[in-house]
Amino acid sequence: MTAGEMASLFSSDRLLGLEEIESGFDVTNMASRAQSESRFRIFDLSETGSNKFKVSVQGRERIFNTPLSVQVNGINRRRDMNCEDLSSDYTHFYSNYFRSTRSTSTWSAFIVGGSTSRHDTLRKIEEAINKQSKTVATSTSWLGLYSIQLGPSFLLNSSYSVDYSHQIQTSVSESFRKNSQFFVEYKPPAVLVPGKTEWQSWIGSAVLAPVVVNRTLAPLSNLFFEYPDIQAHLERTANHYLNHGKYPMIAELNG
Repeated sequence: MTAGEMASLFSSDRLLGLEEIESGFDVTNMASRAQSESRFRIFDLSETGSNKFKVSVQGRERIFNTPLSVQVNGINRRRDMNCEDLSSDYTHFYSNYFRSTRSTSTWSAFIVGGSTSRHDTLRKIEEAINKQSKTVATSTSWLGLYSIQLGPSFLLNSSYSVDYSHQIQTSVSESFRKNSQFFVEYKPPAVLVPGKTEWQSWIGSAVLAPVVVNRTLAPLSNLFFEYPDIQAHLERTANHYLNHGKYPMIAELNG
């Protein structure tokens, strides 16, 4: 391996997920990517320390700079939840779908086969439920690499982490297996590699383009009490949206 290759392999990148913490949870992320990119920062996490956080998957690794005001905990585990929900009502499925797709890296559903497009997925499942009177079962599987947290000021120097300790188990009857279809939606998308399965292809590339798989929310009131500037910032943002019907730019808020 040349010096250039070594530098490229071990170069530090900004830890994925920091944008979620900086901007806060944005429900419009589920509506369109264009709207999700309109978010602006609540916290400034640009200051980094000397500590690095290494993510390693199947012999491939990336090293990230760690901001001083966040805590990073390694997870490195795969979780499978089979038939975690049954939906015979489309409204119920729709709600469960968005909960699943924003909290897992791999999502699968029985009954419907076909496209990985979100629009096509929802359309096909709506037809299966409403026109064919079928029941849809959802299953999730995700590979967790790490979790990052921005805690209250009195906890930032403490040691704590998110632990996924519960186990979800269920069995699907043999008749259901024989009379159902399934598809899998990978996030990030899986690009097939010759000679490898779809899962092997996905896991080999996921470390190069990981996605946020879980968000833990905290009441905004905590920020208001501890940081009056944030309260004023959000108030100006809300007023601008109500008055102009669009998201503000930073310059518009500070003008």
